[in-house]
Amino acid sequence: MAAAWWLSASGGADPRAQVAAVPQPGTVERVVDGDTLRVVLDSGGLATLRLLAIDAPESGQEGGAEARDFVAARVCGAAVSWRSHGQDRYGRTVASVEVGGEDLGVLLVREGLAWRVKRYLEGAPADLRAAYEAAWNEARAARRGLWAGDPQPPWEWRRTNRPASGHSILCSGRAA
Repeated sequence: MAAAWWLSASGGADPRAQVAAVPQPGTVERVVDGDTLRVVLDSGGLATLRLLAIDAPESGQEGGAEARDFVAARVCGAAVSWRSHGQDRYGRTVASVEVGGEDLGVLLVREGLAWRVKRYLEGAPADLRAAYEAAWNEARAARRGLWAGDPQPPWEWRRTNRPASGHSILCSGRAA
């Protein structure tokens, strides 16, 4: 019961959710924004993946296009693998996604393009938690990306703004 409340209140995955034992292969069909991807499954179906433990600036928010473009440059045309960490309140699969042997969320945080959300790392493997923390500290110390200024966190921005739609990137190279 408490886990169900936590999911609906936070919008995130239950940190106690079972992590998929075997990474799933996929091909990215679309980069929705800096923390959301649509992946073509081997079965031919589609899955919408929300990256674990990060919150990237929204479309229409300062830094949103940079985060989205960074993700597109990394995943379009590349093989990815992902592990499910449950579902969020919108029905998206919360996932850790690897590209080129690196965790995409950690890459975004290290480049200063997203916030790491510590509470969503609860229950994650210790090495993954440590990687996020190191990336967070490195980006902030170097004043990289968002940290070059005084960024507004996306959760605060969403209180008074609506994310822009229609700014996703199809991995064929056309904006959608």
